Amino acid sequence: MENKNLLTVSIRHTNYLLAWAGMSLMLALIVGSVNIPRMLGIIKNERVVNGEVLEKHCHDHGSARVSFNVNNITFYGKMHFGNDCNEAIVGSIIKIYYDSTDPNKSSALDPVDVLYKEILMVAIMAISFPLFIILCGIRLEELSLKT
Repeated sequence: MENKNLLTVSIRHTNYLLAWAGMSLMLALIVGSVNIPRMLGIIKNERVVNGEVLEKHCHDHGSARVSFNVNNITFYGKMHFGNDCNEAIVGSIIKIYYDSTDPNKSSALDPVDVLYKEILMVAIMAISFPLFIILCGIRLEELSLKT
């Protein structure tokens, strides 16, 4: 009888592990598909030009509106400066990293640093959020078995 209970617990733990792995993978693919491909494109086809800070919106995720020229075409974008936003000065010249195949894909921050931080954030989120959900589920299951 005890072996049957042990097998049931083992199967339940395996199911939790599979659920965690599945949710983690799905979350990583969804969240990671937003900025990681863009940063990889900038890194692969990187060009750097000078741009100009047009407006600051530090309250909006540390962002600023900028403009830059590529082949006599002016591009405008909302760039994230993070904690450095308050130090950005309207009218100042800054470096803009862009994808030479699509200048609309651009960044005011070093794309390698941004990619590293993005991968780290996605990994932490993909590992911890599903784990939290599953631990809550386990706890609820334990409480319902006691009653």
